[in-house]
Amino acid sequence: EDAPRPSSMTLYELFRTVALRCCAAASDVERDRLMMALNAAVTHGGWASSDEFRKVQQRRTQAEERIRTFPRDAPREGGRTGMMECLQELETRLAAGIGREAPSRRSSA
Repeated sequence: EDAPRPSSMTLYELFRTVALRCCAAASDVERDRLMMALNAAVTHGGWASSDEFRKVQQRRTQAEERIRTFPRDAPREGGRTGMMECLQELETRLAAGIGREAPSRRSSA
């Protein structure tokens, strides 16, 4: 149905969404902001496992490479609104020092 709201996503889900949609950023300022958040998340710690941490490191490196090689005159990727909402939530959680889980998980009831 609808995509989950960023506030209900885990830190890893937010990180993953932002990293995968990195080329949807509309400006150099947005790309810089995105990379600062991804770098902060990598160093933040608190990942569920060493495997999750390895994935985070790989996704950050892949995002950096995609941004670096994305042609400036190419059409921007879709999904900017969702990516920016996830970026905002990621930045908020990192600033607040919140762990990897969302503040409140959606119930399945």
